[in-house]
Amino acid sequence: MLNKKTFWTSSLLAAMLCLMSSFSLMAAPDDGKEDAQGGDSQSVAVVAYWKKGDKKTLQIVKGRTEMVNGQMVDQKQLNSKVELTVLEATPTGYVVQWQYMDSNWLQSDPYIKKWGKELAGIVDKLIFIYEIDELGVFKQLLNWQEIQKLAMTALNKAEQVAPTQSYDFKLAVAQLRSIFKNQQSIEGKLAQEILLYHSPYGNEYSANQLIEYEDAVLNLTGGEPIPAAASIMIQNVDNTRKTCEMVHTLNSDPNATKKQVGNILRSMNAGEAQIAGLQLATHDTNTYQIDFYNGWVYDLQHKRIVQAPNLERTDYTYIQMK
Repeated sequence: MLNKKTFWTSSLLAAMLCLMSSFSLMAAPDDGKEDAQGGDSQSVAVVAYWKKGDKKTLQIVKGRTEMVNGQMVDQKQLNSKVELTVLEATPTGYVVQWQYMDSNWLQSDPYIKKWGKELAGIVDKLIFIYEIDELGVFKQLLNWQEIQKLAMTALNKAEQVAPTQSYDFKLAVAQLRSIFKNQQSIEGKLAQEILLYHSPYGNEYSANQLIEYEDAVLNLTGGEPIPAAASIMIQNVDNTRKTCEMVHTLNSDPNATKKQVGNILRSMNAGEAQIAGLQLATHDTNTYQIDFYNGWVYDLQHKRIVQAPNLERTDYTYIQMK
């Protein structure tokens, strides 16, 4: 049986997992909203100059570390390959297919290993079809209902054949059901790589100028988006190769973050005294290498750090065009 301290640590890690899965980058600032500091007058437009039939292969590396009281309690790194195909190209936008060519990285998840092919079946056939506007800005996932139906069927079957209904199993199923509950949660939690990839698109940026602005992150547990302080810098512009680097940071408001995690912990029957003393901080850093002539992000490095007293969790995602 879990003692109170172990239960609190396990619950907080689970809440941090939910928190980190729910954050989704939003668009960069519109003209007039940013505070630019220093630099020169050169500008770079990040726009998708794509055409029907374009096909790219992306290598994805996802990793995670968890520290409790300075000790590593979890560490893993998994790989996947994605084929991105432009299905339609019109003057007003594009329809894109994002297909995972292998699911080994998802099948390595301990829940899927433990409860077998029913949970693995959720991801074996995972294909995202989504819409972006003419600039490359993500608009919506088009086949979310198909994904939802596939997932719920697999989860129902997993519950039927599971040898035991342990606390861990119920927690795993509950977390998976929350991911597939509606279009917003599927887009925000399951399509994170797509949202990350398209985040820079649709804006013209001044090179070598730090842009600081107020942003927000989606609150998938309900309520208003969570305020965040953000910054963007375009640097290392190569006018010969037509490439540049973008660094985007996002730091969520600690009080709003605490409120969201507190709601998650209450659903796990955590005590109010523990929630009241909770201190949380989240930090995102996203670094993009961009071919602005052809309109492709060819390298992306994302790192998110969530910190609480005696706890630190780091998730990272690397996407590289092959």
